[in-house]
Amino acid sequence: MRSFSLHFKGGKEKTGEVGFLTAIVVGVAEGIAIIPGLSRSGLTIVAALLLGLKREKAFKFSFLLSIPAIVGAIGYTCYTEYGYLASAGLGLTEIFVGAFVAMVVGYFALKILWKILVVGKFYLFAFYCWFIGVLVIALSLSSF
Repeated sequence: MRSFSLHFKGGKEKTGEVGFLTAIVVGVAEGIAIIPGLSRSGLTIVAALLLGLKREKAFKFSFLLSIPAIVGAIGYTCYTEYGYLASAGLGLTEIFVGAFVAMVVGYFALKILWKILVVGKFYLFAFYCWFIGVLVIALSLSSF
């Protein structure tokens, strides 16, 4: 499979920092990612790469950008669903264990994503997203 560049400026990465325009475009990409089936990390990293950001900076910026969204989502869910969680028998211990396991799995997933990005095969991430999307649709249609 032939590799291709994701950069507008002659396929070369800029060396500059994340500027205002880059932050706005990547933020808009993150907002678009609320559409089910779209990858937040995929959209934000591709947006940064298209604007010429280095791979390492695009990766780091994308995941630093996710921290407020993740913390906000956890806080909001715990606040609005506390009664449901308590009635289901889920206390703070279970929630913290679940969060810890998710953090460990997320760490290893990020390591894999970083390796894919470094070797220049980030487009393979799209195939993974398509496969998982088709699988979820098929399972939901089969009443699994």
